[in-house]
Amino acid sequence: MKLTIEWLHVEKEGKTCIRCAETGQTLQQVLTRLLLNAPW
Repeated sequence: MKLTIEWLHVEKEGKTCIRCAETGQTLQQVLTRLLLNAPW
């Protein structure tokens, strides 16, 4: 199974806005949970 997640965000001088940063943190948490609960 393959899941493609594309995180589109605005970045300026290596930083994102608060909204994009929060989305990035949430995405990282979800990916971690998926990997920890993967059946392999």
